[in-house]
Amino acid sequence: MAGESKLTTMHDAIARHVPSGSMVLLGAQLEQMIPFAAGHELIRQGRRDLTIVGPISDILFDQLIGAGCVSQARLDESSSYHARAYRR
Repeated sequence: MAGESKLTTMHDAIARHVPSGSMVLLGAQLEQMIPFAAGHELIRQGRRDLTIVGPISDILFDQLIGAGCVSQARLDESSSYHARAYRR
């Protein structure tokens, strides 16, 4: 319908578009644009077996790995941050 809003909550967006087993690209912008709200919602909703992709290995990736959400991580090898949970 014309004029229908496409705005949604983070909860609903993750629930509808990111099932367990998905590949998700997070933080493809600069470090100040890391999508913490989306990552924390993935954790809250208990998503599992995610493949995370990003140019930087940041604290959000460490949180997702530590929460048991990630089965595979594809990170930029030149990243200067070494996540603690990533080494598990």
